[in-house]
Amino acid sequence: MHQEYYSDLVRLRHYIKTTSYVTVESRAAERVIRAIDDELSNLDLRHGTDHTIVIDPITGSPGLSNDSIGYSKGRVRPKRTALQQLSISARFLLLDLPLLLLFILMLGTYSIYYMYDQYYSSIIESARWRDTGRLTHEFTYYERHCDDSDISTSSAQDFTLNKRSSVEDAVHTIMTHGVIKVPSVLSDDVSSALRSFILKRNQELTSHEHIPLDGPENRWSFAIGINEDDTVIAALKELNSNYILTNTLEKLLGENPAVVEITAITAAYGAPNQGWHADVKPLGSSVKYGRTFTHSYSLFIPLQNTTARIGATEVCPGTHFCTNYLESSCSRLGFQVGGNHKSTWWRMGDAVLMNQCMWHRYVYRIIDDYK
Repeated sequence: MHQEYYSDLVRLRHYIKTTSYVTVESRAAERVIRAIDDELSNLDLRHGTDHTIVIDPITGSPGLSNDSIGYSKGRVRPKRTALQQLSISARFLLLDLPLLLLFILMLGTYSIYYMYDQYYSSIIESARWRDTGRLTHEFTYYERHCDDSDISTSSAQDFTLNKRSSVEDAVHTIMTHGVIKVPSVLSDDVSSALRSFILKRNQELTSHEHIPLDGPENRWSFAIGINEDDTVIAALKELNSNYILTNTLEKLLGENPAVVEITAITAAYGAPNQGWHADVKPLGSSVKYGRTFTHSYSLFIPLQNTTARIGATEVCPGTHFCTNYLESSCSRLGFQVGGNHKSTWWRMGDAVLMNQCMWHRYVYRIIDDYK
C-alpha cells in the first residue's frame, strides 16, 4: 500500500510539473508540488526508506529508483531537514572523524615501527662490534704481522706522480705503498684563499667546535661544512675536476665514492710530534676484515709550501697491510713527504692520498714562520 501511494504521488508530481499553466495557475502548481515533496519526505522518514525518483529517458515517465537499472538520467532526492543535516554532521565529527584519525595514526605508527625494525635496527646492529664476539667468526679474518722488511720504500719520489702518470700507475702505486702524491689538485689562488679562511676560523673556534688531537699544543682542528664558505665550494669543484684523483678513487672504491668528512688541521711553531698511528684500527677496518669494512682514504693538501723544517707529515709506506704495533719500525724507517730542498718540497695544492690503515704522524715544526 505504501509503495503504491508513493508511486501515485510521484506520478502526480510529474504530471503537474510537465503541464503548461498560465502564470496564476503556475503559482498554485508550485505550492502543490511543494506539498507533494513534503509528503514524500514524511513517508521516507516514517517508513525508514530513501527513495530516488528517476525519469525514464525513453518514455519520460517518472518512477522509483532501482540501483540495478543503469539508464537513470535525472534524479530528484527529497531535501534533508535541518535536524537530519545536524545529525549527519554530529555523527561525522563525533564518530567518523575520530575513527578516521585513529586509523591514520595506527597506520602511521605501524609504518614507522616496520621501517625501524626492518631497516634502522639492522643498520645499528651491523655497526655493533664490541662485546659481540662477531669478529672472531668473520669469514675474511686476516692478520699480518709486519717488521722492518715490510716498509716498502724510503723515498717520497717512489710514490710521487707526474704529468705522464696514468690512473693505472696511481692505483698500482697506492696498492703497493699505501700512499701517492698527486700534484696540483688545487690552484694557488684557491689554496691561498682557503688558508686565509681557515686561519680566521682558528681564531673563532669554540670548545664545542674544536676536534681533539694527539699532541694538541699549538694545533687547531675543526670540521668544515661543504657550504661554509665560497672557498670551500671552489676547492671541492677543483678536486672533483682532477682526472687522476677522481678516477683513482673510483678504481679503488667504486663509482662515485662519498666524501665522509672535511677537516682543517693547523700546526704552529712549538707543536710537538704526534705518536705513530693509523687512522683506523685493525679490529675495525679492512686491514683485517676486507669484506666486512669498506676501504677508506685520507686526502692531505697543504695550503702553503711545506718543507721538512716546517713539519711535513711523516709516513711509513707499506704498513697498510699490517695489523701489529709498528711505532718502533716506523720511528726508524718512516720519513717526511716533503724535504728541505726546493725540488722535494710538498708544494701548496699538491695532495697526498693515503690509505687510512697506513701508519703516519705529524711532526715538530722547527721554524717559526708561515711564509
